[in-house]
Amino acid sequence: LGEPHGLAPAVRILAEQTPVAYCLPKRGDNRVVMERLVGEDLLSRLRHGPLELDDLVAVARGVALGLKDAHAAGLLHRDIKPANLFLRGGRCSEFLLSLALELHGVPGVAALAADTDGIDGTEDNAGAWWSSDDDARTGADAAGKAAHLARHDAYGWFAARERLVVTGPTRTNVNDYRVIVVR
Repeated sequence: LGEPHGLAPAVRILAEQTPVAYCLPKRGDNRVVMERLVGEDLLSRLRHGPLELDDLVAVARGVALGLKDAHAAGLLHRDIKPANLFLRGGRCSEFLLSLALELHGVPGVAALAADTDGIDGTEDNAGAWWSSDDDARTGADAAGKAAHLARHDAYGWFAARERLVVTGPTRTNVNDYRVIVVR
């Protein structure tokens, strides 16, 4: 990230929580520009009806923790609104649920996908794990996986099956970690 006008330490801390961070190059400009996120934002979700209480608490907790870390780094977010809040599932969990959908019905496959910083997207998990044998045992269907992917709710799918990997923040954002085992 370099040392753009003294913002590098704050951007480095923020980058631990998000995939990519960039500083604007103009001197005196203290804004941070983040990567464009693809997925369902809170505004889009609310158009389908109100959130369940547990989901509302999870969103509020995520926003509060994110703002706490940003404020501790000296950053202010001046545009908190539902359209800027993305929901349920980071790229590791989304990858894993996509893999589970593609391999639906294939026996003897297990996989793990997690982010080394302990935070996958906006949730409290580092990632998740999946097994085709679990799918067969529990009767998980492809349509349910596809519906969760369409809503960008991989977190919800894995949480319902107690398959989230939760480590807490590690403060070591090395890379995503993915393992696929085929028997």
